[in-house]
Amino acid sequence: MLTVIDIINRVLGYFNVADKPKGKAFTWVALIANFYLLYVAIQNLRYPDFRIRGALFMLAFVVFLKKKINEPLNLLCLELNNFESGESKYTSYCGPKEFVKIFDSFYSLSQRLRQSEEERKKLEAGRQKMLADISHDLRTPISVVQGYAKALCDGVIPIEQQPQYLEIICLLYTSPSPRD
Repeated sequence: MLTVIDIINRVLGYFNVADKPKGKAFTWVALIANFYLLYVAIQNLRYPDFRIRGALFMLAFVVFLKKKINEPLNLLCLELNNFESGESKYTSYCGPKEFVKIFDSFYSLSQRLRQSEEERKKLEAGRQKMLADISHDLRTPISVVQGYAKALCDGVIPIEQQPQYLEIICLLYTSPSPRD
């Protein structure tokens, strides 16, 4: 049963209208009250003696509607800015069910973005490790070839052992890995 206190609570504050049938009843009462306010404003604008009252009713309707729409949108905008700066944390929103759905969708989207970012970072780390391993595998035989060639050029290796070192260089040059 709707009481005057419940209706005042609905007008002044928010609650999750998707929770119970009571919330749906409040939604219908608020909807009817808003349109009745608009109807009264339009009716008063028709008569010259009541135009000021009609304009006040119209102003009250616009201000009330603006307040009820701007508060959740400002909160959503703040959450978007916090998410962009990396400070976002989900705060449960209680209000009109349309905005609750938007906030829940935003939260699930932000969770998926965080998960995909973590996955991307893991893949990037794996790619960096793979490149480092490949670079190491390529540098190892090249370093051996360079060392043997420098030793041959500098005359450090005796002439009788030079064919053996040249053969090792040829094997390293033609084999796919130094372990073969």
